[in-house]
Amino acid sequence: QDDFEKQLEDAYDAYQGVFDKHGIDKPIWVTETGTSSAEDSTLSGPSSEELQAQHVVKRLVVFSAKGAEKVFWHSYGATHEDNKFYQCNIVHPDTREPKPSYYTFKLLLYKIGHFDTVETLRTDDVRLYKFTNPDDKIVYVAWAPTDPQTVDLSEYINSENVLVTHIIETRESNKAEREEMQTNNVDLTISPIFIEEI
Repeated sequence: QDDFEKQLEDAYDAYQGVFDKHGIDKPIWVTETGTSSAEDSTLSGPSSEELQAQHVVKRLVVFSAKGAEKVFWHSYGATHEDNKFYQCNIVHPDTREPKPSYYTFKLLLYKIGHFDTVETLRTDDVRLYKFTNPDDKIVYVAWAPTDPQTVDLSEYINSENVLVTHIIETRESNKAEREEMQTNNVDLTISPIFIEEI
């Protein structure tokens, strides 16, 4: 999982490089991106439902920020154990029971699913992205790729406090936890959060 975000960016840049080399000006669609929730996935390596939920946000946010016109998660429904994409689906292949990634994907669509613009603000020890929706509502997405961080976002956000919405990573609840934080004292972990001005 080291440099996961950079791996995504490098993959995107490789395709963009081919387009640039041949003078092709076409939008890029990421038609299959996904992380398996299987503990011993040959595709994703050691994984979990929690990691899959985190990657639903990270993959879609990073590719969108790089310039992808559309990003598709692979996949929704059934995958067989012999398939390398086994358990990449966001519902269980046998029972169709939603995984945490299903509810996180739903939350992502609600928060930034129809954004007009996206801006990358930080890619150092913190990942911070600014999405502007059609109604001019701004939603930030942030996480700390390696070590937990407490960050001051007052450079980007004028309000004293922000509303933080956490993704859904466990089966205990299908509702996102929300809390207020001081704008100059926002806690980040490897798990992405959505941040909105209050």
